[in-house]
Amino acid sequence: MRPILTGYDKMKKYFYVALVALASATMFVACEPKNNPGNGSTTYAGDEWITSPTQFDASLVNDSTYCCWDWHVWCDGTTISVVPFWGTEAQLLWMIDQSMQAELKEFGEYHKKYRYYLVEENTEEACMEREWEGAECWLETITWIDSLGGQHTSQEYVWMPEANMKERHDYKLEQIGVANHEYERVTDKTDKDACWAMNPEDTTIITPPDEPKDYSKYDSLTYRCWMVTQTSYGMNIITYVWMTERQVNEYYDQMKLPYVYEPADANDEDACMELNENSKPGEGEEACWKITTSIMGQNSIEYTWGTEAEVQATVNAINGTGLGTATYTKASANDPDSCEALND
Repeated sequence: MRPILTGYDKMKKYFYVALVALASATMFVACEPKNNPGNGSTTYAGDEWITSPTQFDASLVNDSTYCCWDWHVWCDGTTISVVPFWGTEAQLLWMIDQSMQAELKEFGEYHKKYRYYLVEENTEEACMEREWEGAECWLETITWIDSLGGQHTSQEYVWMPEANMKERHDYKLEQIGVANHEYERVTDKTDKDACWAMNPEDTTIITPPDEPKDYSKYDSLTYRCWMVTQTSYGMNIITYVWMTERQVNEYYDQMKLPYVYEPADANDEDACMELNENSKPGEGEEACWKITTSIMGQNSIEYTWGTEAEVQATVNAINGTGLGTATYTKASANDPDSCEALND
């Protein structure tokens, strides 16, 4: 599955992790999520939007029973995607957590919200064939004025129900403040893939290869620590995972980002996870940076602490959208706290 990327969302597409299960299962039992409010659990309760990883604890939910879930993602004023997920509740929460951590690492805050529901589909095939009820194809046209008074227009084909398109329309006009936002129904595109394919610049549309990757050649029994390096917007994203080699390939292939992996120096899962805490993305010494942006006529200045490689990746991402500009310079603050204080 792939996310709906419209306008400003393209700047953030790296954070949207793969919307598919980590692995398949061939035998199932009845699903009963441990986070059901009726069983006394203090974890995520379903109807509430997840806006922070502190709202759940993946270690407290089911990590062995494969079920079908509808996973909702909110951004820019409305739900932008409802996708099926086949896997355990623990796997789903882990993927949500990874998406939120990646977003926090890049922007210093969480933009998207998540929630999920258990649905009655007893096989993976039936689960993955689920569709977003009421969704249809729309052509969205956004007009905005830049800081110099120049007018710009962009168009995007999106897949969502009319009610969500209306929410998005209101949000763009009232919250973001674009000069104009219009949308029209595209009647000859009756499925999401055909709709998304109308976006020639959407690089997340990937045609499956004629010969699917043979995952059976990878070890599916031995768990070990791997260092996975992904590339996004000119920045290397390094993550340490405790998986089998087959799981590494299945999971990261779904993310649609270039990646390489190699064994890491950790002998158990806890030691592997500690490597994530000690690792820093990018290269070079950390410093305080002033990032100046102009997106859809909205000018802003933000101070952030990190390496120049990290800041350059952020600036490249913004400039690459075609919806705005970004520049950066080194600021005078000498530590993370004094750098953050400049934002006040």
